[in-house]
Amino acid sequence: MLACPGIRRELEVVVAEIWRCLRAQPDLRCNDIAVIVPESRKDAYLSQVGAVFAESHALPLNIVDLTPQSGHRLAEAAQMLLDLPFSSFSRKELAPLLTHPSLMARFPDARPADWLRLIDELGIVRGAEQRDLAGSYLDRDLLTWDQGLRRLALGAFMLGERSGEQAAVTLDGNQYLPVETAPDERSSALSFALLVRSLIADARFASGIAGPAERPLREWLDFIRGMLAAYLVPTPISNDAEEGLLSRWRTALDDLDDLGLQDLPVSYRVAAELTRGALASIPGSRGQYLARGVTVASFVPMRAIPFRVVFVLGLGHGDFPRSARRGDLDLREARREPGDVTPREQDLYMFLETLLCTRDRLVLSYLGRDEVTGEERPPSPVVLELREILSNGYLTKGEVEKLFDGPKPPLRRYADLERLDALPLARAEHAAQLLGESLRASLPAGTAAPANAEELRRALSPSAFSEVAARLSLPTPLALAAEPTEAANNVIITLADLRHFLEDPLQGSARFRLRLRETRGDDELADREDESFATNALDRSARLREAISKAVLASEAVPSTESVATRYDEISLREELAGRAPAGLFRETEREHHAAILNKWTEQLGRIANGGRLHGRVLHFGQAFENEDAREILPAITLELAAEGAQLPLLVELHGRTSVLVEASAQARASVIFTCRSKDPDEETRLDRESLAAFLDHVALAAAGLSQPQAGHRGLILLTHGARVDIEEYRFAALDIARARDYLACLARDMLTGTLGPSGEPTGLHTYVLPCEAVFRARRTGILAGDEAARLCEQCREGGPLRFSTLRGPIRDPVARWNPPPTEAASRMAADRFGLFFELETGAR
Repeated sequence: MLACPGIRRELEVVVAEIWRCLRAQPDLRCNDIAVIVPESRKDAYLSQVGAVFAESHALPLNIVDLTPQSGHRLAEAAQMLLDLPFSSFSRKELAPLLTHPSLMARFPDARPADWLRLIDELGIVRGAEQRDLAGSYLDRDLLTWDQGLRRLALGAFMLGERSGEQAAVTLDGNQYLPVETAPDERSSALSFALLVRSLIADARFASGIAGPAERPLREWLDFIRGMLAAYLVPTPISNDAEEGLLSRWRTALDDLDDLGLQDLPVSYRVAAELTRGALASIPGSRGQYLARGVTVASFVPMRAIPFRVVFVLGLGHGDFPRSARRGDLDLREARREPGDVTPREQDLYMFLETLLCTRDRLVLSYLGRDEVTGEERPPSPVVLELREILSNGYLTKGEVEKLFDGPKPPLRRYADLERLDALPLARAEHAAQLLGESLRASLPAGTAAPANAEELRRALSPSAFSEVAARLSLPTPLALAAEPTEAANNVIITLADLRHFLEDPLQGSARFRLRLRETRGDDELADREDESFATNALDRSARLREAISKAVLASEAVPSTESVATRYDEISLREELAGRAPAGLFRETEREHHAAILNKWTEQLGRIANGGRLHGRVLHFGQAFENEDAREILPAITLELAAEGAQLPLLVELHGRTSVLVEASAQARASVIFTCRSKDPDEETRLDRESLAAFLDHVALAAAGLSQPQAGHRGLILLTHGARVDIEEYRFAALDIARARDYLACLARDMLTGTLGPSGEPTGLHTYVLPCEAVFRARRTGILAGDEAARLCEQCREGGPLRFSTLRGPIRDPVARWNPPPTEAASRMAADRFGLFFELETGAR
């Protein structure tokens, strides 16, 4: 009798006991062994048993009573097809069916991830066509599958956003924004469109919208046969098994013709329920009794089959036997007749048969602790009754205690020393535990052990770390070439890359080095149920800045509120038609708030011009981004980085665009930073972070020889949250060309180098926490930057409501995974990266 701490551990213990039995009895074969789980917990056990057996030296098994849905993905797709006419055609309901392997097998060139991104780009959320959303708040054809497919069809022969064309097309009184696809993606996209059209048409037919709601059962069965044959394709991996399953399904549907109801008019729902029952009655067995491997099944299919060794799992209190009570509508509750058996009686009889069918050895197990609270749980009353019977004349007290009160398996599998041979992963975990104990024992008193693999790499010599890495299956760094014989490499860096690096080295280097973007994953794209009811802060800032910037660049003076509103309406319509912005009354409500922000920015621009002329420019260094409105394109700023140590010489090309640059009379050129964020508790630090854009504009203009001699540069941050001073001005002293180029070269070298590896090689990633907020606060308060970064990390880990740059970016949970650099190193980094900023800053008000 084994009291296990959880289902996974229970299965691992059983697997280890199976191997022990096989070693102890040479004549015992795997097909002489059975593992039985109770009917009430069958799904919980059978969903994990395959993985546990595979991890234990691929122990062979036969699961003999899986349902078709559990045994084959084809059955899952069939179930989704049958349920489609009852759906609301939401993305969450239809996307899993479209991207199911059994349907996509018909389109070998298509990929599920591409289709999910296409669904999101088309703005599809719910509804098959516009009439499905009639009476809602929407005043345009938006969100539906039909509008998405129209946009896709238009994009097949018209230009769209990818080509910089933002004009909408009017069809049947509605406006649509064409969605272009690349030539190599067009075949997949059109296959997607045809599949969606076909599925929706069949679902409409079945629901009675495109024809009579009731038809003879014979016609519905023919329709269902056609759907299964047209859409479901056996996948190459399990082709034979799924072909056999399709054949059994066809036979089951043919058997429904024998009911004598072929001409009875019924709805599709009745036909679907009959089909569902017929398909569910087909066993989805993966194996046969007494065949190769350990037999795994529930009580019912194991009845009266003898085995030499039997394991009965899940005999916990409340799990076995099942409750004797049936449903309230079961007439057998009112009066029992001969042959009426309750679920409890059925379980008890199955347990008795199992005892009688066991020839050599019986092992019983149960969950000895609650999986949520950890409280101890007793075994089933059946087990207690069996113990009492054995105590009355069959076994001595000591023998009973030996059987039922033996040592409990440990909670952690790596601590179960008796069973490590059967579980290779547990043995590896145990080895890692011993290595950790050895490391902590060998460290000097008061020294903290390395918190992660990177710290361990720095602490050990290369040879020692290589040995430890092999034991722990850690990746080892690639060997560098002995001699840097290549010519200088060209690297393109943008001003935005440098700004992100200054804001936070960890997130900024990850963005640049790995080209990561904060995009949603496939699961999140498929699970979207609702449209956008409000614009998030990031998109709101981008759209409002785009509107005001376009208005400023199109005018030689301060733009009027009407021209700004026109630009905003164009952008708002584009985003609404693309499904990226709220629509209807939500759009109108949001528009009032956005208009107030734009009007305040316009009023602030008038104060900057002070009644005079306001000339706005945006300069592009190097090539502009695709489809960007680039009016003034200048050559890229080239920086030559000499070889250092193991690093090859680099030729860096600095690309990117400046902020909106304005020139007013008798004033130095200024970078205008439009911000519409709410007031921050640490307002001064946030403004310092915003001013980094103006600082980099100043340095880039100086490096390109475009700065104004002796005039310096200004950064004007336009605030909209009702602060007492709503234009914050930063002034920077003049900067010569050589100093500017040296700073940019050092900053680029710093970003590209990153944290050094165990042999001194550059990694390109900055695996530490040192946000710009820590540097700015340290300067104001007079403390060290490393100490301030440590304080921010500690407050963040304690759940404080902090907002700093490390928490925004593609790397998830950075504070939980990395620490600030040592104090001396942090001070050196802050001086190298922000020293010029602090030197040039001559005043702010």
